[in-house]
Amino acid sequence: KYPRPFLSADANISYQPQSTDVLNLEFKNNTYYTLFNSLHHFTDIEKLKLTETIIENGATAFMVEILEPTFTCLVKVFFMTTLGSILFTPFIHPFSFKRLFFTYVFPINILTITIDGILSVLKSRSVKQYQKLFAQHHPSIQILRFPNGLSPLILIQIQP
Repeated sequence: KYPRPFLSADANISYQPQSTDVLNLEFKNNTYYTLFNSLHHFTDIEKLKLTETIIENGATAFMVEILEPTFTCLVKVFFMTTLGSILFTPFIHPFSFKRLFFTYVFPINILTITIDGILSVLKSRSVKQYQKLFAQHHPSIQILRFPNGLSPLILIQIQP
């Protein structure tokens, strides 16, 4: 909901700088949309509503998830969120002494970020679970899994 500024030389790529609730977005016919590592934040009912709206409006969407409900993913997220918080906090902009305090002196930031990462893994879905959830829309929705180094990618492609 808090996008970073993005500039593109391609006239076919547009960017919305304001916060947008995708559940209330008016999808346009013959337009492509992307969601990266966010689908696990929605309930199954919201996921179905979102996909139905995309299909009904004749849009195409690509949703990419890097999380899976596996022990390996849980361990990776635990270490990356913990170590990432420790290593990268000083480089987050805008700079804040309060953020440094709550990361290094009283490490509530590390605790909350790590718990958020763990909960995200627990809320994630496997390819089979996505296939079962979206079965009523099959052939409009394709779900693929790509092995990718440290983390596999799950691609959910929605076509009208």
